[in-house]
Amino acid sequence: MCCKKENVNNENGFTLIETLVAMIILAVALLAIAQMQISAMQGNRSSYDTTEASAIASDVIEQLVLQNWSDPTSVACPPNDSVVRSNITYTRTCTLVGVTVGQRSATVTVTWHGQNRPRVLQVDSLL
Repeated sequence: MCCKKENVNNENGFTLIETLVAMIILAVALLAIAQMQISAMQGNRSSYDTTEASAIASDVIEQLVLQNWSDPTSVACPPNDSVVRSNITYTRTCTLVGVTVGQRSATVTVTWHGQNRPRVLQVDSLL
């Protein structure tokens, strides 16, 4: 025999256990990223709902501004109503305080049910 075969204990590659551990770490990281994405989407929806409520309240304030303020006793809030936008029902109420010259204050309250809890936006305005 001219050549002797040597036993070389050179291990190359990964074992099954190392591969499983790496997959578990990757799965945990992906679950954390998915949870962050869900939280971001919920925050985005909450912001969108609040923006819609603000626009609805602004509509009421604009209606008040357009009324004839030369006779303050004729100025009145629009009737309370509901507006549906993006499958959400927004209920708006208006109160007018101090309807005299220089003391015109309106409070518009918009309520809706968002993300499994009631939400309220109140806008105060001097007219």
